[in-house]
Amino acid sequence: MDMDSIDVLIEESKQSGASELSNAQLFICRLCEALGLPLPQFAGEHDCDNHYIFEKSVSFGFLNGRSCGGRIDLYKRGCFVLESKQSAMARRRADWPPSIPMGRSLSAWRRAMSAARMQAEHYARALPESPPFLIILDVGHIIEVYADFSGTGESYAPFPDPGRRFILMDDLRRADIQRRLRAIWTDPASLAGELCMAPAREDALTRYLLDRARAPGPGKFPLRPQASVIPEPLAGRFAPRLGIQERGAACRILV
Repeated sequence: MDMDSIDVLIEESKQSGASELSNAQLFICRLCEALGLPLPQFAGEHDCDNHYIFEKSVSFGFLNGRSCGGRIDLYKRGCFVLESKQSAMARRRADWPPSIPMGRSLSAWRRAMSAARMQAEHYARALPESPPFLIILDVGHIIEVYADFSGTGESYAPFPDPGRRFILMDDLRRADIQRRLRAIWTDPASLAGELCMAPAREDALTRYLLDRARAPGPGKFPLRPQASVIPEPLAGRFAPRLGIQERGAACRILV
């Protein structure tokens, strides 16, 4: 494991722009190198022999006998389907028009991540054998993980639980996250016992949003009275971290 490479990857990916095609494969290769994982292979002439490649072709069949094709951003047989994105939706950039409300951009980012997950599920179900893991990568922002060890691809659930399915870029420095990613790449069956069995912890996405709520400006989510309302008991957990003291104010946190 090369911690210097991890640090450089984290910082450079955070500064990269919204260009999935240019950055996703580079990010994945450098992550594999830093974690000591095998790199994706060159694609061969026969697709049935392409077990670990970028742009894996997949065919969708329909009841009327017709079919269409798609491509998986990264596929490793028996391990995972990875769908990558790179959005500017997860953070406010200095050049964004002020007419775009922060709540709408956050909602759009969530919709994009949800759509990426659905696309990954469709790919997994179209394969001869559905892999146990789905990885949704937003380059420079977040890695989202789902698992289904049934082999059917019909019940992918947040892994290891809803509170910890998100991996932030800074989390890549953590030894437990590195072990988890290595196991997903090389021995996914060893993680089957962890699905939904660990106690839920503070959602990494919540941490991501709260970190950006502290100080408005580029890359921050400002606290605003018109922000989405959440129940006070839940929001109250985070009020001290945001410097909110008065009763009731916590329900105005943007989530």
